[in-house]
Amino acid sequence: MDATGSGGPATGTTLREGDTGPGVRELQARLAQLRLYAGEPDGAYTRAVTAAVLRYQWSRGLAADRPGEYGPRTRRSLEAETREP
Repeated sequence: MDATGSGGPATGTTLREGDTGPGVRELQARLAQLRLYAGEPDGAYTRAVTAAVLRYQWSRGLAADRPGEYGPRTRRSLEAETREP
């Protein structure tokens, strides 16, 4: 499933395992900036991405979004710490 709906950035959309698209690719690149994700930014929200998001949420004390999902609170926090890829 393309989590972006329109093929554009997935701003405001919760991303989760199984989603694909440019929003996931951006998430992967941002996680890589913090050395939390080492895979290729291929736009697929895999178990490795879920694990990286979980590590990020745990290390920042983020509990507003479901564990392993890239929701609004996790997005705001990660975007504040990283640069746009």
